Amino acid sequence: QGNCGSCWNFAIVACAEINYMMKYAKTDANASSIDLSEQQIMCNANAGTCNGGASSAAAKWLYEKKIRILSESSLSYNSVLPKLGNEAASCPQPQGTGIYTVVDFGMVPIQAGKDYPEANDIKKAILEHGAVTAAFWADSLVFAQFIQPFASTEPYVVQEPITPKDYTPKPFGHEVAIIGWDDDKQCWIIKNSWGDTWGDKGYGLFPYGAHNIGSDATWVEVEKIKTYSPIPVNINPNVNPVIIKPIPPP
Repeated sequence: QGNCGSCWNFAIVACAEINYMMKYAKTDANASSIDLSEQQIMCNANAGTCNGGASSAAAKWLYEKKIRILSESSLSYNSVLPKLGNEAASCPQPQGTGIYTVVDFGMVPIQAGKDYPEANDIKKAILEHGAVTAAFWADSLVFAQFIQPFASTEPYVVQEPITPKDYTPKPFGHEVAIIGWDDDKQCWIIKNSWGDTWGDKGYGLFPYGAHNIGSDATWVEVEKIKTYSPIPVNINPNVNPVIIKPIPPP
């Protein structure tokens, strides 16, 4: 995501790509290479800026507007450009037409009195849709642990604060995609948006429930837009057309 707080954008795009790959890996030879445009959402969705946003709002825009999602090669991400929602002057023109679209979306339900979904509800959504977005609360202490996730022997990218005085939560400090889980380690498997040098080639572990991980948990269903070729019809001008006349009433 570069020097831009667009984690919310990368999280929903990751979920869209994973959903399509999960469903069509065996029937679409190109499914594993799907690479959708974050820049398109950044420029048009009005779901956030470089100062943050919400993956659920981006999913809602993609679905309700029936957006044809462009590929990364058609509209590449540029973290240097100013990104202020619908400020078209800051956005490059796309090359080509998108061939994917969101046909459904939803949020993982949250039980009354809770700030984030139960682990089993997140797992169910992952099984059904491939991945979900997940925001978590963060301050400088949490981010310090998150930047160096494997600096210690603990199998976590972040841990719960040692004492409450060390931790002042800030809702939606960062957003990632949850793509799986490890019950033995009591952790989510997450896909981050900080490049391959972070964690294990861009992936890491995050403890269940730590720092309200799972807030704004959103899933999407993605399909390739079907195109139909017209069936050629040969018209012979030498043959009189057959005219069907209505039968008169008795």
